[in-house]
Formats: sequence, structure tokens, C-alpha cells
Amino acid sequence: MKLHHLLILLLVATTVGAEETLYAGDYLTPGFGARPLALGGAYGALALDAAAPAFNPAGLAYAGSYGGLFMHSSRFDNLVVYDALSGFYSLGEKGGTFGAAWIRSGVDDIKLTRWDDDGRPEVYDVVDTSANAFYLSYARELLPNLSLGATLKYLHDDVAAATADGFGFDLGLLWRPAPRAVLSLTAHDPYTYKEWSNGTTDVFEPRLRLGGAWGFDLADIDTVLTLVGDAEFILSDYGESAQLDLDGLGLDLHGGVEFTVARVFSARVGADRGKLTLGGGVALWGMSLDYCWLSHELGDTHRVSLSAAF
Repeated sequence: MKLHHLLILLLVATTVGAEETLYAGDYLTPGFGARPLALGGAYGALALDAAAPAFNPAGLAYAGSYGGLFMHSSRFDNLVVYDALSGFYSLGEKGGTFGAAWIRSGVDDIKLTRWDDDGRPEVYDVVDTSANAFYLSYARELLPNLSLGATLKYLHDDVAAATADGFGFDLGLLWRPAPRAVLSLTAHDPYTYKEWSNGTTDVFEPRLRLGGAWGFDLADIDTVLTLVGDAEFILSDYGESAQLDLDGLGLDLHGGVEFTVARVFSARVGADRGKLTLGGGVALWGMSLDYCWLSHELGDTHRVSLSAAF
């Protein structure tokens, strides 16, 4: 399959969804990992690790032999718990790389109340609500420095009053034209849906994400400076909920800067849809511990992740 055929496939795939349910897939758009969020969510071109299933599955082709990631995040002043577990394993240059991930977003210990016989409120049950996504990804290098990847999704939600199950997929391309230059194209949720036990169906809005990253070696101080940016097009009318409203098409912008010293210590700053992100990390012996803070009017988000690649 030629390169222009792959590009056409990605572009056409983002238009097959119909009657989208606005915001149905928003809980998956932050992806997972503290490093990606600290860079403002601009990670399509840097997803050469266990976070690739969420941002660009094509990056798995360059992730290494095997590795994994665990993340814990508290969103909106601990109101929402957002956790993830991911891993990948390579079968070699010809066999490609497989990845798998589990994401859980939930609000726990919700007290259900009712009026008692005396007209006073009483707690009659305590429940947890959760939205779960299970990813299975595969990537392979098609040409030198050009890879294609796909992620299949199984979704399961439980909100106490109803449950839902659904399926979907993502497609991604990643191209490395120079040693520290990367370009990416990802079609998120060309057709992803959830069917609820009450008979309704949610169809996720398709998103097309264009990304780029460029690294600079500052040899005098043994530092690598990396600039990264993503343009995320929402193929639905989000109106003012999108960062930019392009007359029926939404556009969210992500960007970040990373300083890495001696391949050990990293400092990061970014903008995620105009919201400030800060973070840093320490990497030793193939493992990395990362932290991120995101400002938000609903309450700050803190994210910690531990990842490894070998």
C-alpha cells in the first residue's frame, strides 16, 4: 500500500460517523501518562512508548522491545479518579509491536438519598460510577522511518442507573524525516459507539490530530530541547466548547516544551486548549517517574505515572 493511499484511508475514515453524540468521548481525549499531559497533550509525534495506544498507535513501532506504564490521576480537586495501565511487546522488525491498555475514569462513593417516612433525607445506598476503555493496538514499520498503527477499543460504562457497552478504533501514521524530527497523523474514533441498557446509543465525534515534534541538542550543557505541537480537529459542531469554532468544525490546540538534562532530569511546560500545564520527570535504567499539574476552572488536576521501556 502506497503512502498516499494510507493518507486517504485516514482522512476518509474520520467521516464515516453519523449522528454523533456531542461530548460522548471526551473522557478519553486526555489520553494517559504524566509526560503527555505536561506537554499540553501534544503527544501524537512523541508517542514512542506505552502511551502510544491513546495518542498514536503507530508510535509503538519505535517503542522498544517491551515496556509498560501505570498512571494515577485525580481530576478537578479529587472529584474524578482517572487511572491507566498500559504495556507493549515487540515481535521484531517484521512481526511488528502489540500494545494493550486499560483506562478507568470514575467517581466513587456517591451517596444516594431519598426521603424517609418522617420527610427527612436519608442515605439508602453508596455506589461507584465508572467508564472503562480497553485498548488493543498494533503497529508496524512500513518503510524506513514510516509506521502505521491501529487501536481497537472495547468500552464499558456503569453509572448505577444504567450500563453501556461499545466498540471503536483509531488509526495512526508516524513519520521520522530526520533524527529528531517527527510528524504524525491520527484519526481518533472514525466510528466509535456505546449502546446503553436503556436503549439509547452514543456515537463518538471523530477527531483528526496532526502533530509535530522537533528536538535540539544543546551540547554545551548536555541538554535536549524538544518543541511539540498538535492541532486536533473535531469533526462536529462543538460551538464555544471548542477552543476555536471553525463554523461547524472545532479546533483544539496543544503545545509544549521539554528540557532534558543528561538524559535523566526533565522539566516540561505546555498549554492544553489554552490551559497551563507544568511537570517534570526523572529517568534511570530504562524507567521514568513523571508528574504533571494542569490548571482548570473546575479544579486542578494532578497526574503521576511510572513507565518503563527496554
